[in-house]
Amino acid sequence: MNGETHAGRFCSYLLSLAEDKAAMSALKRGAAHQPGEYTPQFRYIVPFIPEKAYELPYFLTATLFGIHPENSSAGSFGTAFKRIFEATKSDSIELRFNALLQAREEDLPYHFRNAVSLLASKDIPVNYTELFDAIRNWSHPDKFVQKRWAKDFWRADFNNDTNNES
Repeated sequence: MNGETHAGRFCSYLLSLAEDKAAMSALKRGAAHQPGEYTPQFRYIVPFIPEKAYELPYFLTATLFGIHPENSSAGSFGTAFKRIFEATKSDSIELRFNALLQAREEDLPYHFRNAVSLLASKDIPVNYTELFDAIRNWSHPDKFVQKRWAKDFWRADFNNDTNNES
């Protein structure tokens, strides 16, 4: 745990709940509510939220984990979506990914619930530590999260195109 970030510790804690049916049920049921409104989740999430901290990453990440408790320690959400796209070659995946990148903060619960459900249907794990940090920084004016995910999703195609031109 040496050098682990707060996000990493929170996500490690979520992983420790994976076999606790009551906890997982409470986390998953939070999906029917706005983040932070389903009180049965509080006992599992609130103790980790520092004073005056931004709460959305905690509640949304925990809820998404309740939907799909398969964690990866590598890659971004863009990487995960790239895996779905490569497996399906479906244009709708790219459209959904674009919609996610354009989502406003208040729409994140809706977009992420759908995206994580899609990942779950294809047995593609989520890097919850990266996702937590991404949610925390979603509204940054530089859009660095969205740019990083876009690079992870489209990079291989671009690199292949430029290599062919050389």
